[in-house]
Amino acid sequence: MKNTRHKICLTWVLCSLLSLSLFSQANHAMKKVTIELSKPSEKGMLELHIQNGTITVIGEDRQDVELGYLQAEKESTRESKGSLKRIVRTAVELNVSEYSNTIEVDADNNRIDFVVHVPRNFDLSLRSHHHSDIMVEGVTGQMEVQSHHGGIEMRNVSGSVSAETHHGPILVTFESIDLTKPMAFSTYHGDVELTLPAGIDCSTRMKPGRGDIYTDFDMTILADEQSTSTTSGGAKEIKIGGWTRGQIGSGGSEVMLTTYHGDIILRKA
Repeated sequence: MKNTRHKICLTWVLCSLLSLSLFSQANHAMKKVTIELSKPSEKGMLELHIQNGTITVIGEDRQDVELGYLQAEKESTRESKGSLKRIVRTAVELNVSEYSNTIEVDADNNRIDFVVHVPRNFDLSLRSHHHSDIMVEGVTGQMEVQSHHGGIEMRNVSGSVSAETHHGPILVTFESIDLTKPMAFSTYHGDVELTLPAGIDCSTRMKPGRGDIYTDFDMTILADEQSTSTTSGGAKEIKIGGWTRGQIGSGGSEVMLTTYHGDIILRKA
């Protein structure tokens, strides 16, 4: 069973790499718009919420935001109609706004893939539903990422992360962590894998469903939580929580990790 899960995860990674490679080859066809920030020397935020498409966000040494977008060609069973040729539609309907360093992007329901270059110190709110692989690299900030039919990969990020998907793994590599903000990682089909700074002090609350938990940290496993209550009929109920609670280092703020068909993996950087 585990070999099957690992093969599925590896297949997703290879497919993602292939998609990114093909996307890079088509990058010349991307349309781009540069958005100036009202306060370029201060931290900003990107809110990119779409129904259909991939999202890639890259942190760079810059003081503006470059939004690249590419609409996928609609499939059609008809290349012609009689003697008439079909014209490929490439028009994209987007609404981009900037106010006080917050950039909001809204798109129609057609598939649009985005590649966005932002300043390194930037907050993110990213959502996609279909064809919804999301990748973030080199960003520091408070990040909320939601996918549904896709995986989430975040490399060399700092700050706090909340990541949720349904069909796909979650892979996050932290350079540093802001544990003053809540952090949670949840999927249904796929592994949840975090690489954390070696000297981190935190608590963990984990539920791997049908999977297992793996780590190279020296983790102390805490006792199960129990609660006692009395029903209206006078019966006493004892509930024992289904979470595996752990402590890394001296403990501290809690990191929540859940999956059902997958493993939970905590790696030391």
